Amino acid sequence: MASEELLVYEDSYRKVSFAINQGDAARTFQIDVGDRLMFKAPQAEADDERAR
Repeated sequence: MASEELLVYEDSYRKVSFAINQGDAARTFQIDVGDRLMFKAPQAEADDERAR
């Protein structure tokens, strides 16, 4: 794993966790324990074409 590479994984509490190799994910993303995060998948190019 490269330095400062992001890792997303399921922890021992079955929660989604973030880590940055040789870094600080909480500081990088300005998040704290218990914060709620929202993830949004990028639209595929085909979806973009249909929207036009």
